[in-house]
Amino acid sequence: MKKSLFILILCSSLWTVGVAQSPNFPLDERNKINFWEVVKTDSVASAKLYINAKRWLKESGYQIVSDDSLAGKIVAKQSLGVYDKGYVSKKLHGKVAYQLSIDLKDSKYRYQFTDFVFHYYQEDRNYQFAPSGKEKDLEEKIAKGWQGLWENHQKNTFNTIQKQIELLKKAMRWQAQPIEPEVNKPRTEDW
Repeated sequence: MKKSLFILILCSSLWTVGVAQSPNFPLDERNKINFWEVVKTDSVASAKLYINAKRWLKESGYQIVSDDSLAGKIVAKQSLGVYDKGYVSKKLHGKVAYQLSIDLKDSKYRYQFTDFVFHYYQEDRNYQFAPSGKEKDLEEKIAKGWQGLWENHQKNTFNTIQKQIELLKKAMRWQAQPIEPEVNKPRTEDW
């Protein structure tokens, strides 16, 4: 009897540990999610870092909100779709919107992913998903009635941001090959 009770307690404790739990997001002093890092680059001018950052933001589908090349600062927004299981396939449950700020100086840059907000989506009468107007900060731990799905959204967001950081760092290291000047090349009619 004691042995089976012990096994039952052990299994239930392992089950609660194994259940999806929200990841350990990096929090700032306001207890808001804030992924940030200062990345040093070897002798790369801020102008080159600016070009690389802006190119990556455009290619990655970010919406640039403010852009100041002289101050070396770019602010962009993006949203990430999160899904629920549907009858046949996944259906859009909402989008997590966030902001990315990139500050640039010679030989270094700082990125900050902040302002994570989940926007609920619902099906309209034409079976199209549209924002419902309800929002929830991603830092919130509890989602009554859909806790597992909420923790899954948090994990997906965490993993996506980690991947975005990796891709941003790769893009910032990219150095364009110099273009050969067209000096002393034979002229043609169309140039």
